[in-house]
Amino acid sequence: MTLCDEEPLVLPDEPRFKVFEESAISLLGRLLNPDCQPMDKMIMDMPRIWRVYDKVRGIALSRDKFQFIFQREEDLLTVLKDRPWSYNHWTMLLEWWTPSPPRDFLTMVDVWIQISKIPVNYYKLETMDFLADKVGKVIEIAYDPKASQKEAFIRAHVRLDIANPAICEKVLTLPTGEQVLIEYAYEKLRKRCFHCQRLTHERPAFAIQYISHSNDTERNARILRVQQALESDLDTTSVKMPKLTTDLQKDKGHVFGFEDHHRAAKKRNLFMDRSVVSETVFNDQEGSSSSSPLGPTVFRMGSSSETLPSGTRIDGKKPGVIDPC
Repeated sequence: MTLCDEEPLVLPDEPRFKVFEESAISLLGRLLNPDCQPMDKMIMDMPRIWRVYDKVRGIALSRDKFQFIFQREEDLLTVLKDRPWSYNHWTMLLEWWTPSPPRDFLTMVDVWIQISKIPVNYYKLETMDFLADKVGKVIEIAYDPKASQKEAFIRAHVRLDIANPAICEKVLTLPTGEQVLIEYAYEKLRKRCFHCQRLTHERPAFAIQYISHSNDTERNARILRVQQALESDLDTTSVKMPKLTTDLQKDKGHVFGFEDHHRAAKKRNLFMDRSVVSETVFNDQEGSSSSSPLGPTVFRMGSSSETLPSGTRIDGKKPGVIDPC
């Protein structure tokens, strides 16, 4: 008799085996790029970053899944409110524990995006909703049609499926036949693949890397999620208006720019030739939600093992200017 032929273990349905009461004030999480996010260091570092070092206990559940058990619900809510968080420059997902999680649990990230270069003749809430929906399910749009707007973009809160790319630009064909390039920027998201724009890896593996998994059940589930994402792109029949907020700065955070390795290398050489005023350099194992009341700041970085200084730009642009992807 082989191990596969043996009867499976059956856990008794008894309270002594369950930790429901303790888990009620806990977060479940997932590292999106565990190759670049060491679990053991993350478990130790994040409580310090959240400033609850002695009030939370971390548990590594697998290579990419983890749990943090809090002593106080207020601390848990504070961490949730400041999502999305990152560790070692890559995004991590966090959700409040639930005894029966839905099928899409820890597969979505709620993120504020900035949409720019909307044609002036179509500068309406309906157009903004249409463009934001190409990134993910629209939760809210920050726009006040009765107030002046000093920034060259509008903000939308969307739910992004991590099986889909975080697109940085999209060609829009107008009713006149003219085509314009719409640009997207993401607040608080740091690194993603330079090739396919997904948040789960930095090598050009595209969707095939996401659906590759040794476990048949997990692989089939990932394939299904990709198929559902493709099918949802075809469903454009909904005309439900998005939630609207006139607080244009709501939950605003940093926007991190991305560039290819050649441009990054060129900038590194220039940094060596000229003196620049630098701010504090992020540590390789740094974790952050990147929220700031001072508005967006651009950071340029290559692979996870390379960290560029941030501060005065040598190309003459101010740090607050957002470059397209």
